Amino acid sequence: RISSDEREVNTPTLRILLTEDKKVNQKVISLILTSMGHHITLANNGEDAVRQYTPGKFDLILMDIQMPVMDGITATKMLKDKYTQLPPVVGLSANALQGDREKYMDQGMDDYITKPVRSDDFKKLISRLHL
Repeated sequence: RISSDEREVNTPTLRILLTEDKKVNQKVISLILTSMGHHITLANNGEDAVRQYTPGKFDLILMDIQMPVMDGITATKMLKDKYTQLPPVVGLSANALQGDREKYMDQGMDDYITKPVRSDDFKKLISRLHL
């Protein structure tokens, strides 16, 4: 665990909606993000994320691409159709082939990171998104 003294002083506390169907990934990603000082709300699939999203409640949405019930691309499109103001929606996927990042961003994601994720990946993402 990282103590609050070890956290970067200028890192804001973000409210993150983590949409991930696999329990082990939920635990690992939640642990990384909470150790960085962020608050996590879990959604088990895209439908759950759409249902849980409320404007102003989250600063960032992490969206697994491939999930049962409703995938991340469909959920992202639904959120973007329903709300004019959304926090950044970042795709999460184990797919790391050349062109995947562009493909997912063309389908509505604001950014994309590959699994397995590390705390450095989130630090870079937060910096890129200016959160």
